[in-house]
Amino acid sequence: MHTKFLVPVVLFSIYGFVAGAAPDSLTAVHRHGQTFLTWKDVPGATAYRIYRAGGAMSPADLIVANRIAEIQSGSSKIGYWDITQIKGTAVRDFTTAIGSDFYRIDDLGTPLNDSNELFVWTTQESGGGAFHYTVTAVTGASEDASIGAGNRVGPVSENECVMIWPVEQARTADQSGHVFMMWMPYDKWALDFQGYAYPIYLAAKPEFIGQKKKVVLHMHGASAYFNAWMNDGSTIKTAVEALASDYLMVIADDPGMSWHFGFADTKQNGVNTIADGSVVKNYTQYRNWCMIRWLISGQAPWLGDSNEVAALGHSMGGTGSMTFAIQHPEIFAYVEYASEGINNWLMDPPYRADGWAKNFAYCIGSEDQDLEYRDLISKDKLIDNQDMGMRAWAWLSMRDSVTLAYRNRDDLPFLNFCHGTQDGSIDWEPQGLPVWQDHNANPFAANLFPYSGCWVNRGHSSQGAKGANPSGYVPKNHFVLALKNASSDDQLNPACDAVSCADSGQFNARILWSTERTTINEPPVDSPDEFSTTIKLDTKTIYYLPVYGGSGTETVDITPRRLQQFPRIPYAEYDWQNIPAGGGAPVQNGTAIADQYGMFTIEGFRFSVAGNKLVVTTSSAGATVNAGLDDQEVMIKTSPNPFNPVVTIAVRNQQAIGSKTIVFEIFDVHGNLVAKLPAVSPACGGLPAEITWNAAGKASGVYIVRAVAKNRVHTTRIIYSK
Repeated sequence: MHTKFLVPVVLFSIYGFVAGAAPDSLTAVHRHGQTFLTWKDVPGATAYRIYRAGGAMSPADLIVANRIAEIQSGSSKIGYWDITQIKGTAVRDFTTAIGSDFYRIDDLGTPLNDSNELFVWTTQESGGGAFHYTVTAVTGASEDASIGAGNRVGPVSENECVMIWPVEQARTADQSGHVFMMWMPYDKWALDFQGYAYPIYLAAKPEFIGQKKKVVLHMHGASAYFNAWMNDGSTIKTAVEALASDYLMVIADDPGMSWHFGFADTKQNGVNTIADGSVVKNYTQYRNWCMIRWLISGQAPWLGDSNEVAALGHSMGGTGSMTFAIQHPEIFAYVEYASEGINNWLMDPPYRADGWAKNFAYCIGSEDQDLEYRDLISKDKLIDNQDMGMRAWAWLSMRDSVTLAYRNRDDLPFLNFCHGTQDGSIDWEPQGLPVWQDHNANPFAANLFPYSGCWVNRGHSSQGAKGANPSGYVPKNHFVLALKNASSDDQLNPACDAVSCADSGQFNARILWSTERTTINEPPVDSPDEFSTTIKLDTKTIYYLPVYGGSGTETVDITPRRLQQFPRIPYAEYDWQNIPAGGGAPVQNGTAIADQYGMFTIEGFRFSVAGNKLVVTTSSAGATVNAGLDDQEVMIKTSPNPFNPVVTIAVRNQQAIGSKTIVFEIFDVHGNLVAKLPAVSPACGGLPAEITWNAAGKASGVYIVRAVAKNRVHTTRIIYSK
């Protein structure tokens, strides 16, 4: 808040308010779903109230129903937070670096000044409309309710906000390092914690404009965030200095919190805290999400590649990068690495009294706390709240619930992460050890997440964090593999169950597979008829990890994830073969049955240094699953096939069906239900039960017909060819 000169104020009552002095020169500019209001400061005013209505307002309209905000005086000044209270980090000169102590509301425009006030409103009405604004001044407990030409404006033509656009505040001389300001929706912010505008750094070279580039979100720990985009406290880093050589690097500044479960709704002693029963709001995730959406929207100056958005981070940023990517698989392709994050997503209450968790008790609340986690982000509409229904006493068990909520999605990102066995900042025993000591029961493996990781003899540093599987570094329009029960995994020394100890190891890091970027033996295949990839054992020394000491032939369970064309058919049967790289007779073959989500697992697949090709096809019998309650085969016949746009579907085995009705469902190749047809019954005299499906309006391609009759499930493929 900037200094005010107090002047005598004459007070009188109007409509229950007390009048003093009204703001002057109120203006409104609407851009991209947000209205920027500015007005001249009122000497002596401590706060301002903003009213919004569908028509011009009189003093009688200055009611709570029309009041959308109350902000403190000095709102045009960049109120950068005091970070000295977080691990003793020194304050750096943010405003010198961007060239002004005041916000710019136009890209690189003239900064506001000490005589201005600012409020930004995000339009939430469906479709927008025309609205009027009035701003009043508050002095102490008194509000001036007078309305004149100076403190009212409208009608303002406003569009519904579908995507928040940032405003560029400053850039480097070579125009490669940029500082943006992003104003979040007012009702999504706790104003007692430094307002609702936050700076974001973007490393983006001018020659990148018009070129499609990878986007990487960098996250930080409690003391490293500011250094990521400032030099010596007063210089913005160029793109080269920020290590963004050939991609768009996003750094959203955090005052010591990169959990991606956001901030609590109160603060005590200048730090963010959680009160019993408070709502935890994920502001951190929200603004990062908005910045990335803008970069990949095609409307920003730079063309972020929506198929290749990655995250990485260290310490709290390591935790945040995993959590954020899992919560938004529709955005992230992979986590490049997450180092020294809190990896234990099954943290037990006995550990609550120890070490790091105790020192940062304000982050996780009291022992008996009942928190409500609200994801403020909806994929379909920017403003809507989405209650994830997660309640827990601590952040970590909330995060564990995330894996359960997302495990059956077919677009999960690949996760690479690492932890130090000598890490005293994030306690190894309670927080790292439970994941690493059991490779097949931790939340990642248990929920079939595609991941790779390592533990290393080191403390709280990011070195060695990339000791993970590079085969996961592929775009979203490429498959990844979830791996489990790998015999090539190193096992943690049992002595580490009790104390921190010197032991290094990894899991899923020595298992490489053929991708579009790293071809092993031959390119992979992901088609409507076949899925194939070559699996190879990597025996070389990987970063800080131990030398390989196995036999040269290993086994692993493989669950393909993020398939693009190969069909995921609920309850279907798949055939698979293991063919030596370079050709030859299969060394293994078998079948795999998909679950209700269409996910199937190849168990005990053998692979070597030379490589072994996994080939998967749907069963030649049409992918029939016998529920065990009937020995008669249920047969689906379709005609014509291919079809355009109508196909007739018939079940031709009345003996198996009896008098039961039949339910037909149509899935796309990703296992998404696209049509559920009315239930039918078989006709008399043994005639088939038939129904037609009109695919007009659907995309051309392969679809899966699923029939359920008398505890039997039968599937077959049809092709819609326009």
